[in-house]
Amino acid sequence: MSPAQIKAKLEADPVLWNAKIEALGNVGLEVLEIVKKKKVEELWDAGDNLDRACETCHLEYWYPGDRALIQKIDRRIQEEYEQSLRQKAGRGR
Repeated sequence: MSPAQIKAKLEADPVLWNAKIEALGNVGLEVLEIVKKKKVEELWDAGDNLDRACETCHLEYWYPGDRALIQKIDRRIQEEYEQSLRQKAGRGR
C-alpha cells in the first residue's frame, strides 16, 4: 500500500490502528525487560512475539495482498526451526 492508502486505512479505523500500536509497544517493553535482566533463554520467544506483532501490522497496513505468501513463508520457517530442534535433541541423547 502507498503511504496515502495506509493513512486512509488507519484514519478509517483508528481503533484497529491503536490496538496494533499498543500490541507492538507492549511486546517491545517485554523484550526490553528480558534484555535488561539478561534472560537469554526467554529472548527467542520474546523475539518471535515481537516479530509477530510487527508482521500482523504489516499484513494489515503495508502488504495486505501478500498475506497468503507471508503465512506460507512463516510456516516453512517454523517447520525448519522445529526440525533443527529435533536434530539437536537427537544428537544430545
